[in-house]
Amino acid sequence: MISIEEYTLLSGHIYDVDKNQYQGVAIDRILQEKSNEIQDGWARVTDLAPELYTKSNTFAALYVKFSNGVARDAVVAIRGTVFSNNDNIWEDVKCWWSDVMGEGKADYMPDYAARNYFFIRDAYRYLKYYFPEVARLHITGHSIGGALAQLAVVRGGYPYTCVTFNAPNVGNIPDVVDNAMGSKIYMVNAIDGIINKVGKPLKHAHIQYIDIPEEDAEAKLLLKRFDKKEYEATMHYYSLTDSIYDPRFRMVGEFSIGIERMKNLLSGAGDMSSQPAARTEYAACEVKEEKSLINHVSFGHALMAEIKCRSTSVLDEYNKVIKAQHSIVNMIQALRHSSSEAIPGSRVLAG
Repeated sequence: MISIEEYTLLSGHIYDVDKNQYQGVAIDRILQEKSNEIQDGWARVTDLAPELYTKSNTFAALYVKFSNGVARDAVVAIRGTVFSNNDNIWEDVKCWWSDVMGEGKADYMPDYAARNYFFIRDAYRYLKYYFPEVARLHITGHSIGGALAQLAVVRGGYPYTCVTFNAPNVGNIPDVVDNAMGSKIYMVNAIDGIINKVGKPLKHAHIQYIDIPEEDAEAKLLLKRFDKKEYEATMHYYSLTDSIYDPRFRMVGEFSIGIERMKNLLSGAGDMSSQPAARTEYAACEVKEEKSLINHVSFGHALMAEIKCRSTSVLDEYNKVIKAQHSIVNMIQALRHSSSEAIPGSRVLAG
């Protein structure tokens, strides 16, 4: 049996596989020919599809859990967005705009999505050959890695238990078969997170919620402004643009609806100006701008400086709140807290 905490650890470790200790848990490395030397616990397989590891904008890995020298469980973890990798960010932004902001009309999958499907297939074959004692394979992922994990089940057809963390919903994406296969998907989400609210939920997926204490009050304020019904209504508006004959006007219509959806996501950003951190940043920015404007005093310069300081402080605070609620590390810490024991999702992970 695999616990929720173990799934979160693997979903987090995939972001930094060079760490032998991740969040206080040892994650070993293993080659199949040395499996008899492995310590009890989790190990990352390093001789499966090594070409996947060299791709700049994707990463997945197979983890095997050992007990008394015997392989007991196995999980494929799929990595989410890495903000230090420009190629990865660009792929994920295109996917987000098409499939989340645009209801998947352009059906844009990241170019690495298919490689993840093949990796899962190869991981299954690897287990059958080297560790046949492992009864089943599981899939996990955080953020867009969690979305890709869901798609492996309902789009790729892999009948494996899938546990995701703060992942966008994928029920609106074309070619997704929203049937009973979705019952193999268990989503663990921050109750005040926004990213896990976008997209159309799968009908049969199980969703569990947890409180993330970091920036919680600010997150509740943002979520209060986020109009889920208005956001979902734009999905219908997109279908209406299909009747527009002229592709130029259709493109304008789709883009306008995308902008409206983005405005809905950012609707609470203005409230961040009253937060202490935003006020502090704004004051520091004002001092800096005043120094730079000593020799360029004019209404225009002063107005632009005001706009710059106001928008930067607000958006930085908004970004900080979103990241805090979305963070896999904060999710791990919250699940370790005693109050998280009440989450019913802890019982679903036996496979």
